[in-house]
Amino acid sequence: HPGLDTAATRDGARLLIQNDIGTNDAHVLVIQMEGLSITLTYSDLHERRFAFFQELLSEIGAQWSGVGAR
Repeated sequence: HPGLDTAATRDGARLLIQNDIGTNDAHVLVIQMEGLSITLTYSDLHERRFAFFQELLSEIGAQWSGVGAR
């Protein structure tokens, strides 16, 4: 599938994983992991797909901030 590229890098104790989930720069998922903390940065043009991720991750305690169209 075009656009499904993944890159990972480590900087000391921090691990960054980026997954391009679409064919343009507006569809990206970045996960930053350090210790027991995980930060997710997510960008998507499709509100339904974002709602799916929100619902899925809320079941494991994810909290969202900065949600909205830009």
